Amino acid sequence: MPVTDNVISRLSACARLEVPDAPAPSRLELQRQAAAYSAGLPALLGRAPAIQLAPDLDDDDRRAIDALLPVLFDALTAIAGGGAGRAALVGIARIEIGAARSAAVWKAAPDRLVVRAPRDPAAACTVAALRAAIERAIADTLDVALDE
Repeated sequence: MPVTDNVISRLSACARLEVPDAPAPSRLELQRQAAAYSAGLPALLGRAPAIQLAPDLDDDDRRAIDALLPVLFDALTAIAGGGAGRAALVGIARIEIGAARSAAVWKAAPDRLVVRAPRDPAAACTVAALRAAIERAIADTLDVALDE
């Protein structure tokens, strides 16, 4: 078998590993993952925001959240490492994670950040894109923190 056929064969096998019919993680599994990922935030923020899953999540929603969690906490950790970002995140008491047709981030209340994972795996967020979206969402908090 030529090298290129071997590579294509292996790539095809890898592509088949991502089976959309695989069991979706349960809400409890997602809560445990979120708790594990957020374990480093108290050291950076003095406390960790409460992580809350949106209500009424179906299998596709839970798969989307499962894919988003490591990216989300990498983005939060990066933001918490900076002065203004850290100050803004200290004011966030709750982070609600859900899923939607496309990725979205907004600040719903003075102390609540809402993050929506894209249901389509092809539209997955990068750490840089999610970090930028979170920073825009908490921009009013950043402005206050910078003025103090």
